[in-house]
Amino acid sequence: AFDESLAAIATAAATWGAAFPDPAAAADLHRRIARIYEAALATGDDAGLRWPVPPLNLRDPAGSLARAAERIGGLLPPTLASSARWAIAGAAAGALGCIAATAMVSPLAISALPLWSAVGGAVSALLSAARARHGVEAPTPGEAVDLFEPVAAALLQAILFERQGAGEAAIARSLEQAVPEGDAPPLRTLSEVRGFLAAVRQRLASGGEVHR
Repeated sequence: AFDESLAAIATAAATWGAAFPDPAAAADLHRRIARIYEAALATGDDAGLRWPVPPLNLRDPAGSLARAAERIGGLLPPTLASSARWAIAGAAAGALGCIAATAMVSPLAISALPLWSAVGGAVSALLSAARARHGVEAPTPGEAVDLFEPVAAALLQAILFERQGAGEAAIARSLEQAVPEGDAPPLRTLSEVRGFLAAVRQRLASGGEVHR
């Protein structure tokens, strides 16, 4: 499932091209990763898919997105938490994972919302605030757009599903092994995205962290 998730991330990056994905497109990738793991776990010995963040609270979407972002941020090891780019990716993983969880657990409820006018705006505001807090400029569409943030957020989601059931300390160790020293290279081409994902996969495999 992990390899399939990495392939889904690369495919999404190819689809985005030179445009930074909006929250709807990014959340769609997180749903795809969740479906991959849901299918894999349905035929295994695990107790089904367990989300690292709870579904969206429809009465307080902005608050639940912020709590989900904080939850994933709290799982990052110091090497990643101290990196502005990884801290923002963690916030994105939490917020987008929250939306993806809602879409899978309660698809009818979320389809009834004016999702990307209300919730999508809340995601954009949350990430804009995170970028400002860390002194990172907002992404702008263009030929040299850097896809690190959405790629890293989806990668975090995949690793969390891969290590579901492990304690927080074990998850932090996996993340440290996956990304030594908090490396956050620019990902402006599909070749760079694929190279980044392949390097992460190799490091995790060498430590026995990839099982499916």
